[in-house]
Amino acid sequence: MELMKGLLFRAAAYLSKPLLKLLELYGRCFVFNSCMPRIKEAYYDLPYAGSRRRSRSLDVFVPPRKHRRMPYPVVVNFHGGGLISMDKRSYERFSRSLAKSGFLVCNANYRLAPGADYRKQLEDVCAAVEWVRENAARFGGDPSRIVLAGDSAGAWLAGWYAQAAARPELREGISGPFADPRELRALVLIYGAFDWQDILDRSRMLKPFMSLMIRSAFGPDSPQRRELLGRLSITRNLQPGFPPCIIISGRTDPIHPIARDFARACSEKGVPHRKVFLPWFLFPEATHAFMLFWFSPASLWSMFRIKRFLRSTL
Repeated sequence: MELMKGLLFRAAAYLSKPLLKLLELYGRCFVFNSCMPRIKEAYYDLPYAGSRRRSRSLDVFVPPRKHRRMPYPVVVNFHGGGLISMDKRSYERFSRSLAKSGFLVCNANYRLAPGADYRKQLEDVCAAVEWVRENAARFGGDPSRIVLAGDSAGAWLAGWYAQAAARPELREGISGPFADPRELRALVLIYGAFDWQDILDRSRMLKPFMSLMIRSAFGPDSPQRRELLGRLSITRNLQPGFPPCIIISGRTDPIHPIARDFARACSEKGVPHRKVFLPWFLFPEATHAFMLFWFSPASLWSMFRIKRFLRSTL
């Protein structure tokens, strides 16, 4: 019976990927990357792990010439998509917008579930950040001033790396180099999946889809998976010394309570943070993934707050 359930699950996971890919391609072609800002240079599909696979590559965006104060702070961005979908190319406009403001931006892919579980994805994050540390200077970046950014699942990847860089006990089962925590100057966390188990427990209408995503990356439901998700929770493992962060979430987002709990934990642990919680009566469009719709008031206001936070922090 369990074997049959596993086979049905894998069939559902793989069948859902073409639909998600079509939706992303439409958004990428007609919405997410329209009217892109001009920058000095862009380098695409640079391999960061000795592999030519696009799933383990990143794009580099260099600020325009008007920003002469080199070296630039470096932003490493990880895309969202529930660990099973999306691609760095849908975040090109987001990356170029930050680059236009004077940041060297490295926009990274990572392997997706169910073909790769959370261990491989976290190892890809380690490899991408290590590549940036070793190569940022080639593009005018400062490897001692690194910002990790991400939305949704990407925010979890960035936050977990920042925790594990300072706390080796959180790296169980994950092989990969880690930066000196002092090099991680800030985090940009946008409607983050800070606690996967909490998201699943609170889900109602989205529960089947959330179950699919979580099972794809972390395995079938069991006491062992609950324990694992507890160890991988950013909120539950938060400690003083976590990098300064900006937490962005819309109050109409189904997982907004997760961001609210994380902000509360930051306050309790004394972690420097700024929260941008967009009220529904001013930003009704600020549901999950609103940053991809760059022209919306919610996205424009959030981008303004991100840039102001990074300038003041760095």
